[in-house]
Amino acid sequence: PQVQARVTLISGKAAPPWPGFPPGDVVVYVVGNWNQLDRNGWGATGGDPLTTLVAEAGTKLQFGPVLVAANAWWGQNAGNMLGHIIQFARAGQIVPAEDVTGFGAWGQIGFSLSKEVALWAFAGTDRPDSERAETLSLVRRHQNVYAAMLSYKDGPYGVGLEWVHWGTGTVGTTATGGVVDVNQVSGTVTYFF
Repeated sequence: PQVQARVTLISGKAAPPWPGFPPGDVVVYVVGNWNQLDRNGWGATGGDPLTTLVAEAGTKLQFGPVLVAANAWWGQNAGNMLGHIIQFARAGQIVPAEDVTGFGAWGQIGFSLSKEVALWAFAGTDRPDSERAETLSLVRRHQNVYAAMLSYKDGPYGVGLEWVHWGTGTVGTTATGGVVDVNQVSGTVTYFF
């Protein structure tokens, strides 16, 4: 089962410059999530439940050509809800008493140069509890993500030129001292329904 409660407050009627953002000049929300997964798989005997609890809050502020959005969360076993970097082991490898907590946050700013063209910047982090990650010998310890995009949108069509950087802290030593850095440049064409 999965249960979610959400409260959203919206002020103003500004149309979002990019699909996926809610309309309004100011949007503030608070969310609570609970779910439980059986890591043995549906219908298998000897259940080994993994309980997820997540508290989340966020905002979107839009003033003229500028849009600012942010989100923060804290949770237990949040990988199945928010893409937490922790890879949970199969049944029997982590017992329910060894849950992993962590937090994450991201912020984004967009600036519309015209009705069709905009610049975007994004930064985010994911931080599992470091002591618990070490106790459980989890490989990934933290992750930071930075991105930039130049977008063009006309009607239902959108085009983006994007750069994304991931910096993932891992166990062990590498040339970058335990951090794996990855950069990606991509282009996308999107049709919004």
